[in-house]
Amino acid sequence: MSFDESVGKRLGIVTKFFQLDEQDTFFIFVNEAISRANLEVFVFDADDLSKDGCVMAKRIDGPITYEIREDLGERKVRVEIHDFDLVFLKKDPPIDASYEYLLKTLLQKKIPTVNHAAGVLGMGTKSYLENFPELTPKTFYSKTIKKTLESIKSIGNSMIKKSDSSGGKGVKHISYNSGNFYHYRYGKEISLSEEELSLIIKKYLEDSLDKTILIVEYLLSAPKRGDKRVVLLNGEILGSYIRLPDAKTGVCACADNGAKFCDPTK
Repeated sequence: MSFDESVGKRLGIVTKFFQLDEQDTFFIFVNEAISRANLEVFVFDADDLSKDGCVMAKRIDGPITYEIREDLGERKVRVEIHDFDLVFLKKDPPIDASYEYLLKTLLQKKIPTVNHAAGVLGMGTKSYLENFPELTPKTFYSKTIKKTLESIKSIGNSMIKKSDSSGGKGVKHISYNSGNFYHYRYGKEISLSEEELSLIIKKYLEDSLDKTILIVEYLLSAPKRGDKRVVLLNGEILGSYIRLPDAKTGVCACADNGAKFCDPTK
């Protein structure tokens, strides 16, 4: 399938659209972009970029919604990566080999991006937070089962997760008290042997692309207080919101479309 060579500008949006939820701002961005004159809009994922610098992308010809997102795969065109005037990097971690290759290609060819490719490469996992210990709860970064167990014992009441996960996926509440480990399910404390916990940690380390686990101090006020997210653009604060976890589990699984609207002042 060919595309119109006379079109003024081309926008590429990088995302994994099968993982989008119905509240994702992706749909707002795309529908606004296609309303602009002389702008051709394409959607592709990192693994759609070949070694010869070409992308097999989905051209967006009309408004899209969450319900018809699977239809995006039906209209593909071959586009040279350097033919994009702008690439919007709207893709969650982890940074796997294909995403790393795309980011480095964009940098090498000096293609303008929304979300700087070098910044995504340098700060693409939560391990980057290790640079700001004064702004975060007590946190350990571990690449071994032994250190992870020691860190959990040191903190006592903690949350563990892979450093490259997002949206609340894989977060576990683990505590250590009087020589015993515990995890929690629907607010109930359940005993966990060191061998069972070691198997969980081993799986997390194997599945994490940077082979790192975060062990974060669990704040007892978190289920009620949540955590505040501040939205900035070029240093200017545009707004803020509070993300609240489930009061029973203490986990906010936004990846499962678990967002809840509430009055943060109450």
